Amino acid sequence: MGRLKRVLLGLLIVLVVGVFSALLFGYLTLRRALPQTSGTLELAGLHAPVDVLRDAQGVPHIFARDEHDLLMAQGFVTAQDRLWQMDLMRRAARGQLAELFGTQVLEHDRLMRTIGIGRTAAALYQRLPEESRAALDAYAEGVNAFLGSGRHRLPVECLVLRYAPSRWRGEDCVAIIRFVSWALCMSWAVDLTYGALAGKVDPQRLSEILPVGPYGGPRVTDIGDREDYRLCLDALHALTKARAQVGLAEGALGSNNWALSGSKTTTGKPVLCNDPHLMLSVPAFWYEVHLCGGGIDACGMSIPGLPGMSIGRNRRIAWGITNGMIDDADFFVERVDTADAYRYLRDGQWLTMSTVAETIAVKGAAPVVHEVHLTVHGPVINDVHALAGKVGKAIALRWVGHDYSDEIAALRMVIRANSWSEVLAGLQSSGTPAQNFVYADADGNIGYLLGGTVPSRGGADGVLPRPGWEAKNDWQGRLPFERHPRLFNPAKGFVATANNEIWDQASLGYLSAYWEPPDRITRITQTIEGKPQLSREDCERLQMDRLSLRAKAVVPLFLRAYERAALPDTGLLHQAYLMLRGWDCVEEPQSLACTVFHAAHRHLLHNIFADEMGEELFTAFVAFPGVAFRVTDQVIARGNSPWFDDISTPEKSESLDDLLVRSLVDGVAELRGERGPELSRWQWGEVHAITIHHAFSQAPVLGKYFDIGPFPIGGSTTTVCNIGYPLGEPYHPHWGVSMRMVVDFAEGGVVRFVLPTGQSGHRMSKHYADQTRAWLQGRYHVTTMDRQALHRAPHKLLVLRPRQERRS
Repeated sequence: MGRLKRVLLGLLIVLVVGVFSALLFGYLTLRRALPQTSGTLELAGLHAPVDVLRDAQGVPHIFARDEHDLLMAQGFVTAQDRLWQMDLMRRAARGQLAELFGTQVLEHDRLMRTIGIGRTAAALYQRLPEESRAALDAYAEGVNAFLGSGRHRLPVECLVLRYAPSRWRGEDCVAIIRFVSWALCMSWAVDLTYGALAGKVDPQRLSEILPVGPYGGPRVTDIGDREDYRLCLDALHALTKARAQVGLAEGALGSNNWALSGSKTTTGKPVLCNDPHLMLSVPAFWYEVHLCGGGIDACGMSIPGLPGMSIGRNRRIAWGITNGMIDDADFFVERVDTADAYRYLRDGQWLTMSTVAETIAVKGAAPVVHEVHLTVHGPVINDVHALAGKVGKAIALRWVGHDYSDEIAALRMVIRANSWSEVLAGLQSSGTPAQNFVYADADGNIGYLLGGTVPSRGGADGVLPRPGWEAKNDWQGRLPFERHPRLFNPAKGFVATANNEIWDQASLGYLSAYWEPPDRITRITQTIEGKPQLSREDCERLQMDRLSLRAKAVVPLFLRAYERAALPDTGLLHQAYLMLRGWDCVEEPQSLACTVFHAAHRHLLHNIFADEMGEELFTAFVAFPGVAFRVTDQVIARGNSPWFDDISTPEKSESLDDLLVRSLVDGVAELRGERGPELSRWQWGEVHAITIHHAFSQAPVLGKYFDIGPFPIGGSTTTVCNIGYPLGEPYHPHWGVSMRMVVDFAEGGVVRFVLPTGQSGHRMSKHYADQTRAWLQGRYHVTTMDRQALHRAPHKLLVLRPRQERRS
């Protein structure tokens, strides 16, 4: 062997050894982060031993002697699997992300410090009754017990970012509750968009696209000039940018739930189903857990960072939730003294804003001191100093999330409840977020309740920003709990919600303008009413249903318009027409017609509205697809509307048919440009493929390692099997079914669940993505609450023991 070959061989060996060593080091680092799931651990603060039995899916079943130990153990095991997610959520709520990620998330931190979730959480925690604080503190003890178990147990994300999470506090749990409520709030985008529209388009056009129906009261209309247009749009941009920095897509709202009484099931026992629609992420939003002890024996889905569970069942009852879509926030336009940016007008008098200085730590940069200004309505969300000199106005936020309520008390009571009356007693304590609560029990009863706070606005609606300079425009308290919409054992034998309009607002007063279109609730109702009795399997199929009632209503409009236009019966456009004509409107992954429909439908919205609104405001308008779809339905239902006329073609007055044909042409041209002329590349599952993203998703190399996907997937925003994409970012899904649950009381103490990912947040865990295939295919795993059955099945047992005091 020549000298050169020996040198090259030596270099190759060194390279291979180096790469192998790096891979081995990375592998061992990732492995070290995996939690201990068997054997014995000692935890200071426990009153007695606790058994943590993990089943084949990695679900912890926690058996303790009292509530303190139960919740402490829940905090410990959740931190074992999801500490990184918990700390990220806590930091997002408090506006402390820039400390880890630098200036790229500074706008989010500014917004959170302005809204003041951290300040609110600290104040609320102090006001909570002793029992609620004790529950939060027990959970925090468990998290801190894990944090004290050694740096080598920290998640790899913490090691990559080179930091260790600080100690957990009970008020951190409160902050997470309020952050989830803020994430579910719709007013921030819709109200500001309509405030900008009021100053942009003429009153007739505005009246046609207001999303609120009859509610029995006047509309606040004292704003709507050009100054307010720019003011609202600037505030909207600030909020949109800040939310985007943490991946909060505007339209990521929704859910389905229903409960069938025994008269509607094949077994004679109730069935309850729930599938919340949220942003899809790695790790999953939900964490499954079974809690047994201290008067609790329940199994369900918890939010990492919170004790108890939000959705699930105990031995007697089951419950599920969907977003109530209640309008729980308003923006008040304040008149600011142009000579003094801290003064604002209130019933003819000048008041002075209070000021809070917030210091934001920023990785790689100097700390930022951020001043927050507050009026009687709440925090000013735009830059008062910059805007005051221009328009003499500012915008303040009035939000239910700043008010006192005790969600922990509600969770503690519901998880123990044995009857509908006990559930109602518990839900009176919950203020935010407002949720559609669906119920079933072992005695055959079913029920529905709107939980949370419904603001009273003195008869007016809450769509447009409100003038803050007159106290008559302030909220007038809240809708009394006894008047909240509710049903118990209705004659039709079922209750169901899908973020639809839930009640007659003419009788109750204004509740909201932000309902989803009726597509999903209509499909659910039709399916349930279409059979005398349904089986559990029928319900599981319904959760995966992809028939688009929106397509069934809109596709005929495209077909008729195309036929009236008498276009040539050749070419790609005609092939698209033929595909639509033969389509059954089921949004299967292999469908080509589905892709054509979505492209044409999206362009239809643009062709109707964008010329009058302008691109900037149109993008904001379609940010919540549900509202945009409903408004489009309103305009189309009129048959003729000034919105149909394209203002860029003054020589012609366009009709709806003109826009339908143009939209079909635009959609086909877009698909040809993006996917090419080969129709096999237009399959909906490929165009709409889903990747579930990790927070490291944009990082080189790391992103692909931590992300899950891509996978072909069917469905869309308005199908029961909900997989949504932003209309401004076609057609990549951002949100969808965050978990599925089916409870059949004929099966005893079991629940059927599935997550989009898995239980664990650790990349090396076998439970990191072990449920994804089942989630895609509509399958479930069975979780039992029977301790003997758990021991007979494959499991791991970790015993947590009180730490013994060491004698010196």
